[in-house]
Amino acid sequence: MNRVRYFVSSLAILALASVAVSSACNSAVVAPTSPATGSTEIKPGGTAAYQLNLSHIECVEGGKVEVHFVLLHVPNPKVPSQLSWYNNGVLQPLVTTSGKTGNVWHFSVLTNPGAFNVTAASVIVDGVVVSVHNAGAYTGLYNCTPNVCAALVTPQGWGNNQLTCLASPLGSPSAECGLFGLAPDGGDAGSGAQTQTTSKAAILAIVKDGSVGCGPGNQSYTMVSPVAAGQTVFQPGYPNGGGISHVTFCKCPVPANPLRQ
Repeated sequence: MNRVRYFVSSLAILALASVAVSSACNSAVVAPTSPATGSTEIKPGGTAAYQLNLSHIECVEGGKVEVHFVLLHVPNPKVPSQLSWYNNGVLQPLVTTSGKTGNVWHFSVLTNPGAFNVTAASVIVDGVVVSVHNAGAYTGLYNCTPNVCAALVTPQGWGNNQLTCLASPLGSPSAECGLFGLAPDGGDAGSGAQTQTTSKAAILAIVKDGSVGCGPGNQSYTMVSPVAAGQTVFQPGYPNGGGISHVTFCKCPVPANPLRQ
């Protein structure tokens, strides 16, 4: 009888031990955790992650420097905070957005010439901090002088406020400005008079009439650089007969930049 009791007790002890081991194993299983929120990898609307780019740094009219940021993939009705940015490690004044095109928000800084190195920048969208992904781009010394363009070249045979004769017309504003390494920036229709008042300022203006001063079969041009708004320009063949046919304004070309928006 004692042997039977001992055998039954042993079985009970083994069963309890088995339950304890099973419970211990189950308690060691860790449930998978959800990904952390608040990162720039969150994809709003399930499409593309927020992205803050330094679009460009460049000299603009008036001898100023423009530092331009773009924030991509922001769905309506979300609105970003002001942008904070650091130049050469120094915190700069906060920047309020200058507007939105499509799903792209723009932040533009207009400041004085000098050394630029955007070491950091960020905005907040719906609680998410979005940092600039191309910090350090376009680093350099920006010595901007009003009405001066590094691309400007004066071809042989051209001189400021001097008559230039060509065997054939340049044909378009792009060709006219391109001859000087520049890009077209609008123009004024000719008044037909020998003098005309310009409507805007530009690095360079090209004034054209027919062939006055150059003889039959030639085309008459003159360059004026720089030119101010309200300035009087003269017909290339002045003071001979004829009148201005058009005035083309030229500006610095925009360098190729896939981030520029």
